[in-house]
Amino acid sequence: MKKFLLISLITLLFSFKICEAKQFVEGLEDIPLMEGLQQTVNSDIAFGNEESRFIEIYLQGTGKTTYQNVEKFYINTMPQLGWSFSGKQKGTLSFYRDGERIEIAKETETPLLIRITLKSEN
Repeated sequence: MKKFLLISLITLLFSFKICEAKQFVEGLEDIPLMEGLQQTVNSDIAFGNEESRFIEIYLQGTGKTTYQNVEKFYINTMPQLGWSFSGKQKGTLSFYRDGERIEIAKETETPLLIRITLKSEN
């Protein structure tokens, strides 16, 4: 019983950490929008069917947000949402969950522009 309560408490604490994002990326409702980023308007690409999908979304940095902060946030947050960190290659973070891959990449440093791509791997 104590073990169950401890696991429940830890899960609850992780939930509060995720909620710090306050918002989620529109079109990818289970991906948190890091504070200091905003979704760019009219830049999204999305298509798919019942078996596969492709979504590409751009986020723009506000204030003094750096890509290093973005990397740290998503490496820490995505596993809490069931995404497995697959690695980092040439500055692109990769996560995998249930037959889908998400890549988070820096397009430009100044101004900071982030591309998030979701692809089905069926």
